[in-house]
Amino acid sequence: MTAPNHRVVSYSADPKVESRTVHNDVGLSYGYMNDSYVLNDGRSLTLNSRFTVTVFKSPDGPADTDGWMIRSFHSSADAFDNPVITLVAKAVFWRAGGGGLAIGAVLGLILGMLFARRRGPASASS
Repeated sequence: MTAPNHRVVSYSADPKVESRTVHNDVGLSYGYMNDSYVLNDGRSLTLNSRFTVTVFKSPDGPADTDGWMIRSFHSSADAFDNPVITLVAKAVFWRAGGGGLAIGAVLGLILGMLFARRRGPASASS
C-alpha cells in the first residue's frame, strides 16, 4: 500500500469465526475474513475471504496470551468468483469491444474504398 504504483489504498477486515475447536494445547479456528479493499482509483471491493488459523499453547509463549501462539494462518479468496475477476473481465470486455469496433470500422472503410474503385465512376447516362 506504500510501494510506488500501488493499487490498494486501504484494507480492513472484520473476521467472523465459524468454528473453533480446542484439544489440549492446540486450537483450530476457521471462518470468514469480511475483508474490504479501497483501490487508488476510488473503487472498493469486498472479497469475504475464508481463513484458517492454528494456535498452540507453550510455556515459552507470551504471558499476555497465557502462552498461546499462532502456529499457522491462511486466508484466501474464491479463485473463480470474486470482485477482482469481475473487474478484470469487464475491462477486457470493454477493451476488446472497443478494439473490435475500431478494427471493424477501419476494415469497412478500406473494403468500401476497394469495391468503389472496382466498379468505376458512376455513369451519367443512366
